This record gives sequence, C-alpha cells and structure tokens, in this order.
Amino acid sequence: MSKTERFHHPHHQQEQAIPQPCLHLSEFRSRHGTKPFRALQECLRVRPLGRAAIRRDPNEVPRCTACGEAALPRLYACVACAAVSCHSHAAAHGESMRPGHEIAVDVDRAELFCCACRDQVYDRDFDAAFVLAQTAASTLGGSIRSPPPENLRKRRRVDYRPWTPDLRERVL
Repeated sequence: MSKTERFHHPHHQQEQAIPQPCLHLSEFRSRHGTKPFRALQECLRVRPLGRAAIRRDPNEVPRCTACGEAALPRLYACVACAAVSCHSHAAAHGESMRPGHEIAVDVDRAELFCCACRDQVYDRDFDAAFVLAQTAASTLGGSIRSPPPENLRKRRRVDYRPWTPDLRERVL
C-alpha cells in the first residue's frame, strides 16, 4: 500500500502527494479524541511574529527527564504525561510508557511530534488550538500586535536557534 495519496487539483496541472496521517497520532486521537489538544490551548503562548511556544514560568529551564540536558536542539513534552525528553530519549519514553505516550509537543515551537516515527506530525485540531490562542492573545491587547486575518494560520516552518543558558540559568 502506498504511503501517499495522490489528488489532482483543478487549477494545477500536476498532481500533489498528500502524506498519510501518522498511525500513532490516529491511534492517540481514537483513544483520547481532541480533549488533550484543547487542554494544550491554555498552555500555548504566542511569541513575536506569531511563533508559538509552550507557556512556562520564565525561570523554568526545561530538561530531559532521562539525561538532564537542557541545551539540546529539541525538547519534547509528552502530551499524555508532560514528561520532557530530548530527541535522543523521546522514542524510549514513547516505547516504555505505551500506549498513548507516543505523541509529544515541541517545547520551543509548539508543534506535534511522534516519538515512535521520530517525525513532526500535523493535526488540524491542534493547529486550531494554536489559532484560537493566537486570536485570544491579539484580542486581549497584549504586547503582540494583531496580525491580519489571513495570517492566523500556524506557520509550518521556522528557523531554529538553539537555546543556550545564560549565567543565571546555569546556576539553576
């Protein structure tokens, strides 16, 4: 069976491939529905330029529960239990805590990640939760300027900058 579906768009001459949804995300949704994603809406923070992140205490330094690292390129919080794992340990967490711990959210980018597939995954309801958080932030008149309505969709890709702790954070 093919891993992609092909469809023909009426305004384009060529076919586009749509990837099949992640099996682990589909299983997670069938077990839990959209409730975990709605709960995450309250944890989403909109940063300048419409970027998303997981809201946390400004003094909190997230660390991988397995190795304690905080300065690795990616940290993921399990959607089921909020355990934080680095890219090296995310798959082990998903495997050891099965079922339901395969899906995590990138702490810095607020994007879904499948620990079993070791890849980003897309979910329409999670994306909608971000859009609602972004709308609420712009409506509340925070320090974020309200973007035009056509820009309310979550950005798919952002340049990544690794985080390095300052002197105060290293002491913690």
